[in-house]
This record gives sequence, C-alpha cells and structure tokens, in this order.
Amino acid sequence: MKCVKPCLSSVQQEVLQEIINLPGIGCLKDVSLLNDRQSRVIKELQDLGFASVYKKRQKFMVLMSA
Repeated sequence: MKCVKPCLSSVQQEVLQEIINLPGIGCLKDVSLLNDRQSRVIKELQDLGFASVYKKRQKFMVLMSA
C-alpha cells in the first residue's frame, strides 16, 4: 500500500510509509520499534494528524483517513 500525502515533506512521506509497513496497521505499536529518525518525524506526523502517540509516548498508531 502506497500512501502519498501532498502536504507532507518527502522525509515525512518516507517515514509515514515506513511506519505504515510495520505490522498491525490500526493497532497500537511500541515506540521502541521506531529508529531515531522515525521517532523524531512521528512527532511531526502527530501534529499533522497522521499518527497518534499514547501513554507518555510508549505506544503509537498510524491514522488513515477514508
């Protein structure tokens, strides 16, 4: 599944695609699965509404619009 959001920078699009490809879309995942680059960019994605980070940044979920 390829998800391209025009309002995202190329780095944000790349990281979003990487975390979409992690198993369990729509399920909470441990932030420990993310590398340093993904951890930094997921904060930006959260601000833009593409991800949510829960429980004091221990779990995250990718949000997909219909």
